[in-house]
Amino acid sequence: MATLPASYDTWAPQTRDTLDLRLTSWQDQQKDETVATKKIVDMGDQLKYLYTQASFLGVSFFESLAKDCSSLEALWLNCAHRVNDTALEKISNLSNLQVLNLSGAAYRKNNAVEPITDRGAAYVINRCKKLHYLDLSGSNITKPTLQIIVFRKNLQVLKIENCSGLKPEDISWLLERRKDLTILKKDDATDATAKFIELAKAIKERCLENEPWEDSETGKAIYLKRPFKSEERALISDTMLDLL
Repeated sequence: MATLPASYDTWAPQTRDTLDLRLTSWQDQQKDETVATKKIVDMGDQLKYLYTQASFLGVSFFESLAKDCSSLEALWLNCAHRVNDTALEKISNLSNLQVLNLSGAAYRKNNAVEPITDRGAAYVINRCKKLHYLDLSGSNITKPTLQIIVFRKNLQVLKIENCSGLKPEDISWLLERRKDLTILKKDDATDATAKFIELAKAIKERCLENEPWEDSETGKAIYLKRPFKSEERALISDTMLDLL
């Protein structure tokens, strides 16, 4: 039986509507933006979850992603090497995006690092109207980003670990105005979040039965975790399930 990872926000479920570009076959054999772009175009609106830390994916990839994968709901870009404010402008066109992990993401080239700033954060916060969970840990955001979040009630969970541009009083200012917002710092989740994680893990354990389906490219059987049943989904919101 498969086991859950220790960190619920750094893992993407392996299902037929998911593309994981961390996989060894991608990292070792297909370090080509053209190949990756073709893959997402082929998946089109079927793609709902995308996880990549790939250093070879740039702005043109994210432009294609926004154009061809309008159903994308969750995007994990933590520690990605080619994400800057310009890339986030493209990503902000994903109107159905609910989960966005940008922890440690930046544009890295020749030992130079261009971090995400208030400009890039503003793109996704303002344009992604369904965004529920946002991780900006390690970015260069400052108080102006928090001033936007105040008015975006759809955003319910914010993670801002190691954001040197934010002061404790900035976070207090935000919490005074958004009492419904959960802010995750370091790994000290609130009691409510901890209870959610335990409940979600318990339900996930009931979804580890394997169901094979045939890969159209290789013809081989692939074993997947079965999808959640309707009564299981009813216990937790779909958006928060996507964090597991």
